[in-house]
Amino acid sequence: MTLNDYIEELPGQVEVLLKEKGLTEVKVEKTLVTKHNDTALHGLMFRREGDMMCPTFYLEELYDAMGEDAPLNIAARELVKAYIEAENPRLQAMGCDVSLERMSGQIGFRILDEDRNGEYLERLPHVNMCGSMVMIADISLDHSGQWRTVVTRELLEESGFTEEKLFEVAVNNCTKNDPPILTELEDDIEGRAVNLLERDRQDFPERRACVLSNTSRRFGAGVMFYPGVLKKAAYLMGGFTVIPSSVHETILLPDSLGVPEDVMQFMLNDANDKYVDPREILTDKLFHVDGKGVISPVVRAEMRTAVRQETI
Repeated sequence: MTLNDYIEELPGQVEVLLKEKGLTEVKVEKTLVTKHNDTALHGLMFRREGDMMCPTFYLEELYDAMGEDAPLNIAARELVKAYIEAENPRLQAMGCDVSLERMSGQIGFRILDEDRNGEYLERLPHVNMCGSMVMIADISLDHSGQWRTVVTRELLEESGFTEEKLFEVAVNNCTKNDPPILTELEDDIEGRAVNLLERDRQDFPERRACVLSNTSRRFGAGVMFYPGVLKKAAYLMGGFTVIPSSVHETILLPDSLGVPEDVMQFMLNDANDKYVDPREILTDKLFHVDGKGVISPVVRAEMRTAVRQETI
């Protein structure tokens, strides 16, 4: 099976299965959606009449998960199963009322690079955090947090929320429900999760690269904007450079290691080019945190040279 087979033939098989399960009121629509990093994905939207928000499943992700050898009927069953599981009882009880006021406990956030997401951000409220890093809000549609939908400008306007309130709630929820975790890079690779944020400075391993994320490891790069996290990390490590290794985590390299900036930039570019799923790339920019926990973008050497030449 090819991805094109999924795009062309899967909707019909899904509709047949929905009817067999008595879900005749659910209509399946194909859609092309611009997602993170302005990536266009083919989606199947499950719509009931009057729904403000419709679960959408992306065929590229399904194809990657199922593999090219999976028969279409098996893929269709998995998709219908996922839809039924994603139909959160709370949404059904509220008659699909997904107002931000009613769903405030499920609001979270993620960060992305404004320069890589111009088209995607046109319909989303967002706030600048540092350099080109911006924060957007999302809503969890199930207990696991696996199924999430972003908050659009339309939904924000209908809710009566202000952007300030939206992001205040999002940050508070994430800080409380998905706490930060800082681990040594070596421990993280080997699956040992000792949270170094719970240690004091004298117990902190010196000159060690670390990984910063959240407990769920989903969109954990945003942890660096949790209140007090960078300040605590700087207290433990001193100044450090942030390598945004993906949307799910960042790597922190302490200044005491003496890693040259061009080497760190190469590490980030190489990882983005060869190893990170394009849909999970955060940015190609480095950030630096000083000893007081203040974050700022790292200006590339070639940019600094250009500025000096213009000044001269």
